[in-house]
Amino acid sequence: MPAGIYPRTKEWKKKVYENLKRNKKISESKKESKNPNWKGDKAKYRAIHAWIKNHYGKANKCEECNEWKNKFVWANISGKYLRLREDYKMMCYSCHMNMDFQKIHKERDLKIKEMKEFKMKIKDIAKYFGVTRHTITNRLRKLNIIEYQYDRLQEE
Repeated sequence: MPAGIYPRTKEWKKKVYENLKRNKKISESKKESKNPNWKGDKAKYRAIHAWIKNHYGKANKCEECNEWKNKFVWANISGKYLRLREDYKMMCYSCHMNMDFQKIHKERDLKIKEMKEFKMKIKDIAKYFGVTRHTITNRLRKLNIIEYQYDRLQEE
């Protein structure tokens, strides 16, 4: 309906206001655990991040480096994706990527150490990760598991 043709009477305004109040009550009655589609702790990554954003707002600073950057995100710290503020940090995108990269390397390095302790050959470890044996040798050197043995590497 065009806006200027119909008068907005007090009765009409009252009816609209009552409808808005009723709709708000309905939406309040179906929030979170009251909603039949609520998954609770079984919710997926995107749903939990959306929940965090709705409850704690959009990330607007970096709690890690305290620098002003262009893009900020909520970063999960524990990897358990709980609905707790303590389980998340506001981070700039670069700090978030660095944190994730360090986690990935830490997990991979633990697996490599474990394999080496079981006396697996470097070429078998490399095959498992889909990389060259030189990559595994470099990681083992950085972890101080093996020393640099130039003669031995040259013979292989």
